[in-house]
Amino acid sequence: MGDDRGTDVGGPRGHGQAGRAGRTRPPEPTRTGLYLSVFAGVVVAVVLVFVILRFEANRDDASGFAGSPQRTTARPSGSSGTTAGRGGPVPCQSTGGLYCFPRATVTSVADALKVQGATCGKDGSDIACRTGSGADGSQVSVQAAAADLDQLATLSMTTFSRAPGNNDAGRVRVVGQLVRAAPTVLANLLPGETKTQGAIRTWLSGHLNKCPDGPITIGGYKVWCDPPTRVTASTSGQLVSTWTAGLTIDSATAFPPR
Repeated sequence: MGDDRGTDVGGPRGHGQAGRAGRTRPPEPTRTGLYLSVFAGVVVAVVLVFVILRFEANRDDASGFAGSPQRTTARPSGSSGTTAGRGGPVPCQSTGGLYCFPRATVTSVADALKVQGATCGKDGSDIACRTGSGADGSQVSVQAAAADLDQLATLSMTTFSRAPGNNDAGRVRVVGQLVRAAPTVLANLLPGETKTQGAIRTWLSGHLNKCPDGPITIGGYKVWCDPPTRVTASTSGQLVSTWTAGLTIDSATAFPPR
């Protein structure tokens, strides 16, 4: 019985040792596998960085686009200037709801016309500046927003041609005078608003012979023209015909451009 116990005890120990010896270790990674793992990690990192950079760039673009309308701010009430980068009428000072020209004043326009050879004087509540001879010429009238203000609300320019008889040639003369005088008058009235000046000149050239029934809006201003019109009268027994044509630019009843 002693031999059997020894065999029983020794048998299991020998079996456990054989089991431990029979277990296999996992294979060690080769150099090629290691290189592939490193390469894959680098590729993933590069792709991740690229995605992050693209996301940041798109977010910056989106925020810049969303904020662009805020670059143009509303004009403060009572301001006599314009918001940077914008033209158009501005609220007049102490006139309750009227709008005025942003840079030009009654005095600045009249002074500029005087330098250019006009003779200016009071015409009721307006200032009228006249150029040309007694027969052919032009008159520019500037109206203040209020009697005690120098802020300019409305400018009207009229050209005229007077001659005995029917004066058929007068129609062409008044149109030509108005088109030629417009650039100088607009430069005095709308300094810094070159696009609006050009748009008004273009519109005037295309519509003066047949003006629309009502005003249109250009650059925030109300603009209308008076087509060539002839008035014939007898003076001292002689028939005399006078042609006139006109252009008016108004800010007092205009709304600022949005």
